[in-house]
Amino acid sequence: MLISVIYQDNKMSMVDDFRLDGLIASNRIKLFLRSDGWVRISDGAVIRRNGDDYKGLERRRNIIK
Repeated sequence: MLISVIYQDNKMSMVDDFRLDGLIASNRIKLFLRSDGWVRISDGAVIRRNGDDYKGLERRRNIIK
C-alpha cells in the first residue's frame, strides 16, 4: 500500500508502507497521511502501535484535522 508523505524539504511523495517506520525514525519526513488525516511527526514520545514498543528514535505523532 502506498502512503503519502511530506519530507522535511516540503516535497511530497508516495512510499510503500513498509518504509514508513524507517522514514519516521530517520527524521526524513514531517507528515504522513492516514485515513483520519495528516499526522505530524515531532520529538518527544515513543510511537506505540497495537501495544508494541517502537524501537527507533522517539517521535510523537499528532493527527492534523
